[in-house]
Amino acid sequence: MYYFEKNGNYLYKYKVNIDKIKLLELRRKIIDNCSEISNEEVISEKEPSRLENGFERRCIFKENESNKYSYLVYKYPYLVELIDRLLNNDNFAFQELNTLNVEKIKDINKFKKEKLLNDLEHIDDLDPDNKVKKYHELKELQKSIKLNENQKSIIPYYEEVKSLLKPKLIGCFLYDEILRFVNFLELDVNKLFVNVIEEDKNTLKLTKNKEEE
Repeated sequence: MYYFEKNGNYLYKYKVNIDKIKLLELRRKIIDNCSEISNEEVISEKEPSRLENGFERRCIFKENESNKYSYLVYKYPYLVELIDRLLNNDNFAFQELNTLNVEKIKDINKFKKEKLLNDLEHIDDLDPDNKVKKYHELKELQKSIKLNENQKSIIPYYEEVKSLLKPKLIGCFLYDEILRFVNFLELDVNKLFVNVIEEDKNTLKLTKNKEEE
């Protein structure tokens, strides 16, 4: 996978080497350790598909002779999507991974619990229906917390993924010279470089139309 970076007056070309075998192993580890687990039931004439887009079902069992199936659902963290994009040579996944502020990633269950407790505190006693509803939501959240008590934080895995990506500088040219050469050959820049990401006034990245492994 290649990416281009304009810095100052120069356009730099990098090749990113990816250890795909280790990245796939880490992907599986992240799914097992960091997915959000929920318990669900469905009525169906056949067993539900075990794999869907962004989650998988585990421990599926059918109740007696009925069509009711119960299972655990593992909802993948967003990092799994980034890994899939990296494995498909998506330069923007690489750029996003390196600019993402992982410190802003929050414990969703903790946030929900704090919000529910705050809502309960401010519900008027003359509104019992709403209070019962919030208590029910809190009870369901406690179940979710219990299911996920052994799951790990996703934050350290971002650095592990980065460690498997090795950018190597291939070379650089004066940016204005490249533009003059492209114009001289009457080439369409949009066909050579599909996307332009402007991170700030001094830096932009260009992504090739066809990536090399």
